[in-house]
Amino acid sequence: MCLNLDFLSCYITGYLGFRYETRLMTNEPNAESKKKAGESNPPQPAPEVLVQKEGSLKQGKESGEPEQPTETRNTPAQPPIIPPIVVQVSQPEGPAGDRIKWTDIAIVILTAGIVLTAIIQACIFTKQWKEMHAAGEQTDKLIRTANEIKSALIVANQQNLDAVNRTLKASQENADASNKQSYKALDTTIESFHLDQRPWAYMSQYVLSGEPEENKEFTIKIGMFNSGKTPAFDVTPKSQVFNYNVEPPETDFTKAPEAKSRGLVPPGITEISFTTDPMKIVGPSLSAYNNGINSIYVHARIDYVDAFKMPHWTTICIFHIHGRPLSEFQYCERGNDADSYTKRPN
Repeated sequence: MCLNLDFLSCYITGYLGFRYETRLMTNEPNAESKKKAGESNPPQPAPEVLVQKEGSLKQGKESGEPEQPTETRNTPAQPPIIPPIVVQVSQPEGPAGDRIKWTDIAIVILTAGIVLTAIIQACIFTKQWKEMHAAGEQTDKLIRTANEIKSALIVANQQNLDAVNRTLKASQENADASNKQSYKALDTTIESFHLDQRPWAYMSQYVLSGEPEENKEFTIKIGMFNSGKTPAFDVTPKSQVFNYNVEPPETDFTKAPEAKSRGLVPPGITEISFTTDPMKIVGPSLSAYNNGINSIYVHARIDYVDAFKMPHWTTICIFHIHGRPLSEFQYCERGNDADSYTKRPN
């Protein structure tokens, strides 16, 4: 049985063993052994091979012996008896050591060397296999360790990421709160600056052109003044005159006709004014005014912007009673107001 041997070693060993056994069985002596055997032992007759063959029947037929009568039909035929074959083989001549050649010994030694080499190779291969198996187990262990490290790193990275996100969120909230406070402080500063530097345009010095008469128009001159530190730009006056016995409702100037003039009112200038549209009072309305029942009411509004393009406005409600000086006007209970914008309205 060959374990871990190469094909050539197995083939040579099997061939030589077969040849050696065949020679021993056939007892083929070599020339030298024949010579020695002739000197020491006299020639012996060759072994007789006694073979008794199935020929007795044939010889009987040839010698003219009568055949045995056949049995009746009722008697079963007996099979022929075959005698055993006996083979006698002579024993090998001379001692067995005299029949072994030196080449056979060399072949046996060579075969033993091949077997020893195969055993050594098997040992080496077994050691290599064990080393490779151990290396594979070590590699698997390293892979498992690497996977564990990878999992631990993933968990650690996720924890670090969560911590960073929380820190960033808190920092963002703090920054937003700080920015909000900063913007609020800045807005307050800007509002204070605008409030200090804005123009304050208002209306004063009202003068009636004359007392109303039948089929005669009259107007009211309204002066404008800027008490602020910067000019009022794009000043737009609007007005509405009434003849009522009570204070009229406030006028919606957003629906009033577009103003006919626009101008600029510098700070500290008092010679700027505008005039209302002409009006007539006739019939019973004129009588009611002359009798002190009705009064002349004026609703007026001026719109303007400052140097920062912030819009502003001022409104008045005044009335004049018949018989009073033409420059004497009184303020109504409602309709006198001004904006306090320090930032652009929505």
